[in-house]
Amino acid sequence: MKKYLWLLVVLLITGGCGINGDQEENLLPSDMNFEDSPDVPALQDEFTREFIQSTEPVREGSFPFLSKSNGFTMDFPEDMVIDEKSHIVGPDNRSETLVIGYKEAINDIFISHTFNYFNAISSPDNSKEQLSQNAGYDIEF
Repeated sequence: MKKYLWLLVVLLITGGCGINGDQEENLLPSDMNFEDSPDVPALQDEFTREFIQSTEPVREGSFPFLSKSNGFTMDFPEDMVIDEKSHIVGPDNRSETLVIGYKEAINDIFISHTFNYFNAISSPDNSKEQLSQNAGYDIEF
């Protein structure tokens, strides 16, 4: 009985040491306080911050990005923001359009990039059927 009691005490102590009291390490940038974000346009813009997955750069000058449709990821430039008015997610998350640009115009020129994502696969079964039809014979999957 004493062995079990000691084992329980040891497990409680070692298990308690693994608990991290600082919950902010696991927060997405969109869940963080504005003041706690690094001072770069991508993390200072509230709408853009919703797409950024971590405040840790994946490479110099870029943060991990996940689209709202969950259709694609990319390394998002820290000095650009997403234009909220131009952001569109299509039905069933099968398409997404977003325009990114610099927060401030450079020499009165607004430089932007438009990303269009389209997922033509409505369902795996439908795709298999289309492949079989295009091949002209039944394909086993």
